[in-house]
Amino acid sequence: EEFPDRFYDVGIAEEHAVTFAAGLSRGGIKPVLAIYSTFLQRGFDQMIHDVCLQKLSMVLAIDRAGLVGADGPTHHGVFDYSYLLLIPNMIICAPKDGTELKQMLNWAVTEDRIISIRYPRGEVPEEDGKKIAPIEFGKSQIMTQNHSESCDCLILASGNFVWPAIELEKRLTENHNVNTTVVNLRFIKPFDKSLIPLIKRAKRVVVIEDGSQVGGVFHYIINQCKDLDKPLSDWLSFAIPDRFIDHGSINELREEINLLPTQIEATIIESLKSNIKTSSEYIQKQ
Repeated sequence: EEFPDRFYDVGIAEEHAVTFAAGLSRGGIKPVLAIYSTFLQRGFDQMIHDVCLQKLSMVLAIDRAGLVGADGPTHHGVFDYSYLLLIPNMIICAPKDGTELKQMLNWAVTEDRIISIRYPRGEVPEEDGKKIAPIEFGKSQIMTQNHSESCDCLILASGNFVWPAIELEKRLTENHNVNTTVVNLRFIKPFDKSLIPLIKRAKRVVVIEDGSQVGGVFHYIINQCKDLDKPLSDWLSFAIPDRFIDHGSINELREEINLLPTQIEATIIESLKSNIKTSSEYIQKQ
């Protein structure tokens, strides 16, 4: 209503929307393409050839990222990590709450880059705005106060799972005395290489994402850390399994696929116990 000459509704024509935005960018305009995660899939070819190959600066505001609840399998935005991570020149951001989303949008429109910002359907978390830091290209945010350089459990959380990861940190610390550090990745791609020392020293590295486990954030980070010589047994991945997810409330669906903080907590503790047992058995054999 405030800027009617700046708004174009192309209807349900996602392929056209992407190429139209590319044309605007080529003409010197900075477009913000607002689009559902699950329907940006239809513009995948256009994202490669019409945008990223030509390095045409724009912002993708990717709505309905992650599980959307009652809209069901056609609307769950769980594939965008997997299909965007593989495209060169694509930057992928995931804000932890509404305040950070506004920060990212304000930052992104000033950048001469191709930037996608994915955010969920629904209300912002109760913790919205309680942990603020300036957006710096490619930099993550350590959420844990007085974190140690070496920890039992390093949690790398993306977007919607950052605040649940804070809850998880509290449970691990108070219930199990597990020294835990939580990182808000902020930038999924490029990966923040300054996290590598933390990853190298952590007994267990946990990656939590609300995207497909196949080809998603975990696989990308593993690839970025391939020279660390860190065994896969030191990593844990929590993501959307390789199947279509049905209807249901967000909490019901997360419970179904073991993504509630209590379920993740149990898996981490079992993993750490298994590691202790293995080490103990090795010492006894020696």
